[in-house]
Amino acid sequence: MACVREIAEIFQGFLVPVIAVITVCILIQEARTRRDQYRLNLYEKRFAVFNATRSFLQDILRKGNIVDESAEKFWQLSVTEASFLFEDDVVSLLKEMRQKCSEKLTLEQLLYPSDGSAGIPVGDERVKVNTRNGELLAWFVAQTDKLAERFSKYLDFRRA
Repeated sequence: MACVREIAEIFQGFLVPVIAVITVCILIQEARTRRDQYRLNLYEKRFAVFNATRSFLQDILRKGNIVDESAEKFWQLSVTEASFLFEDDVVSLLKEMRQKCSEKLTLEQLLYPSDGSAGIPVGDERVKVNTRNGELLAWFVAQTDKLAERFSKYLDFRRA
């Protein structure tokens, strides 16, 4: 009986350190889970901005002009959320896109007013406006090729 009691005392001495090790392992796993959840939430928010930007650019490529619905979603996400989710490289790109979007919308209104009027009459002024409108369209086209590259470091889940 004394042998059993000695064995029980030895196991009691190991019980506290074993519980402590198990507790530390659980805490480490919970910290990893919280970190991964944070990364996933951040990824989802960043991807929403990326997706709105991509849709905005795709609509410009498809139609050749600014599409109100995608421009509105792009504008909303790029203004309200981007500065909190990205560093200056993407934020400055989105600001430049918004500026060029505003300019292109203005030029489109001059060329093809939404009220159905004739717009700028044929002549030098119309040629200048059309040329600038074409330059902006070419700029937006060029951004589609660079978009994934610009956003890639923010959409890599391992580095989020």
